[in-house]
Amino acid sequence: MGCCRQVTHTIAIFATTHLLAVNHNNYYFLKHLAKQLDSLLHEALFVEAYSTSKQEIWLLFKLNTGNYFAFKINYIQKDTVLSFPAEYNVPKHKQAQFRQLLSQRVAKVVQQPFERSFYIQFDNEAILLIKLFGKNGNVILFENGANTEVFRSQLKADNTLPLAEALQSKTFAVQDILVQISIDQVAKQLPFFSSRCFSCIKSRDFNRSNFK
Repeated sequence: MGCCRQVTHTIAIFATTHLLAVNHNNYYFLKHLAKQLDSLLHEALFVEAYSTSKQEIWLLFKLNTGNYFAFKINYIQKDTVLSFPAEYNVPKHKQAQFRQLLSQRVAKVVQQPFERSFYIQFDNEAILLIKLFGKNGNVILFENGANTEVFRSQLKADNTLPLAEALQSKTFAVQDILVQISIDQVAKQLPFFSSRCFSCIKSRDFNRSNFK
């Protein structure tokens, strides 16, 4: 089975350019990536998903051009790494995942506001949620509003995660958080900001009284 060299190369250049500035699981990077994926995968056919361990999963799509496009998600220690390999080889021994999606077409790819996650919605309304939450990263399938399959089932909370909660938008005032807690704690509350951003704030003598 072939792969989409030209398309994956385009995504790779975009990712490499932005990774110089921020972690690739940063919300501000992912919202641009999701926009490109939404355009690229529109009406693409879901071919298969498979894994060889609980530390790696592949998602394969066939584009309208006839080319193939692959996602690869690795769970490495405390991080979740998303990539789009230009080449891939389907292993002889693999575990099929999310077989309910076979032959379904992509309707849209949506970045969740202020989150390190996005989801792929299919024509049959099924939703494949991709959570890039570091050591708690996961891929979860929702069908007819129900949580039906979880890739990393050892993350117990995800096994019973309701769709409404999974897609709930986070809205809050960054100003309020900055006023209430110390700058060293802010990174835990605002994971969509990079560590570089907070280093810059600290270096400029951040004063919470400026927000009051």
